[in-house]
Amino acid sequence: MPSPNNSQRPVAWRYSGDQMKRRRTKADVSREQLASAANYSPDTIESMERGVRRPTPRVLDVADELCGAQGMLSAAKEFLDRERYSPRAQASWNARRKRPASGGTTSYDSDTNQRDRVEKPDGYAAAGIPVYLLIDRDDCSVVVFNQPEDGRYRREEKLPFGATVKLPEPVNITLDTEPLKEFVD
Repeated sequence: MPSPNNSQRPVAWRYSGDQMKRRRTKADVSREQLASAANYSPDTIESMERGVRRPTPRVLDVADELCGAQGMLSAAKEFLDRERYSPRAQASWNARRKRPASGGTTSYDSDTNQRDRVEKPDGYAAAGIPVYLLIDRDDCSVVVFNQPEDGRYRREEKLPFGATVKLPEPVNITLDTEPLKEFVD
């Protein structure tokens, strides 16, 4: 029986992930081999195969080549683009429209650049969130996105840890980022 959370995932995510797993298993390619070749963690590959995460174009192409799928896995890319965000993510962003701001911190996952620096800001801008604050642990900076328009933020300001950061209206607060220096490697 599918879990309630899995049933909210886009069908294309679940189907393409399932096909990727079937092809990988049939070709006797381990999850670890696919993860290594695609530069992802095995856990990330597993969540793509289960439909919890959207399979990325890179993973589909690498899996297609490794498994000898002759373009069958790569063909799923166009269908995944149509369902860019899961219904759960859309519902979450719509609920946040009443919020003046949102924030996040980069992870250490291999897909953090795409997810944290591209998809999240675009999703929040599309949802009309006026201010998005990203704490970027990779380069010890704070990025303030604001002025959403047509699904993108028009303004982006990047400041190093230790700088004083002023979040614009409607948040209108000032943050001291000096303490963030203590939390980076």
